[in-house]
Amino acid sequence: MADYMVLLFIAVVLGVYLFALLAVGRLALRRLRRLGPPTPGGRQAEWLALALAAVGLVCMAYGYFVEPYRLAVTHVRVVSPKLARGARPIRLVHISDLHSDPRPRHV
Repeated sequence: MADYMVLLFIAVVLGVYLFALLAVGRLALRRLRRLGPPTPGGRQAEWLALALAAVGLVCMAYGYFVEPYRLAVTHVRVVSPKLARGARPIRLVHISDLHSDPRPRHV
């Protein structure tokens, strides 16, 4: 099921970028040919596609330029009646979001 969800997500993202590319191409052709403005519904759909594409690009830039440098260490104290009182603390370490990057950054 998860594989289908990933494929659906990728298909939607590719569809948005393809529609945004077509919207930019239509806008360029209109300006070159000096045609009139598109229909109001078509204009709204083009702006929506361009806005979604811009948000996607901003998210990708954030993930590449900002997120790798935001390391966080979080300490959480868990109290349980199942643990013996006065026993030594149990320390768990969880490391996540490790990605292979050709250029090592803030590791």
